[in-house]
Amino acid sequence: RPPPPSTPVHGGATRPHNMFKAPTFKRRTLESNRRQHRFGAAAVARLEAVFRANPIPSRETRLTLARDLEVSERQVQVWLQNKRQRSKARRLREEAAAKSSQLVVREPAAEDEALQQPAVLEACWREDLEMEVFIQSHAPFQVLWASKDWLNFCGFEQADLKRQTMKIIQGPSTDDVVARELSDAATERRCSEATLINYTKHRVPFRHTISIEPLINSFGQVRLYRARSMDIEVLSDHEPPPADNLYFSDPDDPTDDEDPF
Repeated sequence: RPPPPSTPVHGGATRPHNMFKAPTFKRRTLESNRRQHRFGAAAVARLEAVFRANPIPSRETRLTLARDLEVSERQVQVWLQNKRQRSKARRLREEAAAKSSQLVVREPAAEDEALQQPAVLEACWREDLEMEVFIQSHAPFQVLWASKDWLNFCGFEQADLKRQTMKIIQGPSTDDVVARELSDAATERRCSEATLINYTKHRVPFRHTISIEPLINSFGQVRLYRARSMDIEVLSDHEPPPADNLYFSDPDDPTDDEDPF
């Protein structure tokens, strides 16, 4: 027998070739070895119907599908597995979206709009502060909501206050200087308190101490003003003004936002 072939090594010596070494083969990648079958529209519709009925069908069902669609059972099984994975991923995304939607981050404008809803304003009303009015945080400082006791005392309905300012309760004996001071304090975003004579809807004068405070939102901005009436005294010795002296603001008059209190 001829000697086995040898290979040169360092220094000129040779070493015998290993005849028992396993031959090496280039492995085919998964992508090159995969044979993905594409189902037609009719086949997909049939598979979808089976999946909706049962996401994990029996082997008999898979064999029937494979025979009807002229594919192997393995191809049907792979399609069903992929469909289950896609359905699970979609369900997880929907659950995550539902949880994130519960964490509402309001912009200042949205919070301002929400605070102006009557139900929200009524919820802010405390029992120990019965005579309250909520007012816009900006000119013309229109009335947004009034407590029931304030409405009953002054004789107004909530609808009467729409697009009106606190001038709706002013009359001849209302001190214009004090009203101007209250208006200036609101413009400067600060609390204020004063004693005024105002009038009910039925022209009955009353003296009260009105306290106006800004309501600050989570962004540190004034979104509303709350006006409280305290120490109310009906002035029976004052002659009521004529009906045409009671003030109702004109929302279309641009000069009508002066001294709204």
